Amino acid sequence: MKKGLVETADGGTLFFDEIGLLPTHLQGKLLHVLETQRFRRVGGAQEIEVSVRFLAATNEDLEARVKEGQLREDLYYRLNVVPLKLSPLRERRENALMIAEHFLELYSSLHGTPLKRLAEEASLALGITVQAFGRVCRQNRIETPGERRLKRRQLPAPEPGAL
Repeated sequence: MKKGLVETADGGTLFFDEIGLLPTHLQGKLLHVLETQRFRRVGGAQEIEVSVRFLAATNEDLEARVKEGQLREDLYYRLNVVPLKLSPLRERRENALMIAEHFLELYSSLHGTPLKRLAEEASLALGITVQAFGRVCRQNRIETPGERRLKRRQLPAPEPGAL
């Protein structure tokens, strides 16, 4: 049988993005894995033991999700061992530029093309999410390999509350 994500992460870390949106029917199963470090493959008969560290992130207010009945309280407390609250990137512009440069370097390296830099007007327009910026960098490495700078016109419109 093919290994799933939990089994593949054995001995390492498994990251759950937007844990607050996990469907309620899966929350009990995740809680079982968190508590016992054991799981059963889909269609499997025996439990498999793993050693996995879990890391979760969300933009949701998890306490509100618990009160609304959308998140199990026991799962919330199991996940909320070492909470880290980060301010949005829109409040940390210097980090946004650093992340943007990272994506440009990453996709230049992956595609073996000359490194692009952000044109000044593009760096001022970084009102998009990190994921959207990553997509823009990846697309522009492929679609416009001869251009040396990523221009503002190549960025999507700023997203409300982004960055």
